[in-house]
Amino acid sequence: MHRDRPAAGRTLLQQAAPITAGLRAAGWCAGLDAAADALDAWRPAVQLGGAVGNLAAFDGHGRTVLAALARRLDLAEPVLAWHTERGRVAELAGLLGRAGAAVGSVATDLVLLAQTEVGEVREDVPGRGGSSTLPHKRNPVAAVSARAAAVAAPGLVASVLTAASLHEHERAAGPWHAEWRPLSELLRTVGSGASWLADALGHLVVDPERVAAALDVTGGLLLAEQATTGLRARLGHAAAKDLVTDAAARAQDERRPFADVLTEALGDPDEVRALLDPSGAVGEATALVDDLLESRERKRP
Repeated sequence: MHRDRPAAGRTLLQQAAPITAGLRAAGWCAGLDAAADALDAWRPAVQLGGAVGNLAAFDGHGRTVLAALARRLDLAEPVLAWHTERGRVAELAGLLGRAGAAVGSVATDLVLLAQTEVGEVREDVPGRGGSSTLPHKRNPVAAVSARAAAVAAPGLVASVLTAASLHEHERAAGPWHAEWRPLSELLRTVGSGASWLADALGHLVVDPERVAAALDVTGGLLLAEQATTGLRARLGHAAAKDLVTDAAARAQDERRPFADVLTEALGDPDEVRALLDPSGAVGEATALVDDLLESRERKRP
């Protein structure tokens, strides 16, 4: 429904150029897919080495037992025990941190798009998101909760990595134990954030009127680049750029719609309407969305 809908693209929290609502959602999906794929590819390893990693307790059969145990548990078989080589633990923490970041990025977009002044999206869950004192409020509870989890994740990753760097000799005194709580918390926190984000996206409603209104906030300035491109063939690059730049500056200085100023400069309202049609400024957005959907379809078992 919203795959081809023009929407205001934003860079540095300022309107930049049009995209589509579908491309924005595809960007969310791509980041989440990549984080999930990386976690799926991570494989834990069996741990069997005895007290100091030399397999002395197995009467010469330690490596055979280790291989059999790895097969039985469907775990990777390490060459050596990893009592103090915490690369796998650190890698898992990093992958969870990456997943948390992907969740947080999407949740942040949802929170910003749900702001009263923007209102392009909302979480449609009756009775949820109200305020005890402000009856008009509809807080994006799920997105807020997902973002909160994402904010907490990096500190937990740092704790795991710090502990991993301090393992000494053949069995650590303290750093090993220090991993347990932050790693457990990290698993819970990122899992909770992902669950909240799934809830937010599952109940997400896009407001087409607010999306369209955002495109017109600047009176057409969002399409200045497209106007320059459209005039280039007729006027030449330098002249087109100068004309549009001057019109944009006048529109801002005089607080007038860019479309009106550009019409005065060109004298042709129909040409200006075509130049400032956002549907013509979204580039290959639709094809990019299709590419993402096709790539996801190919990955299905």
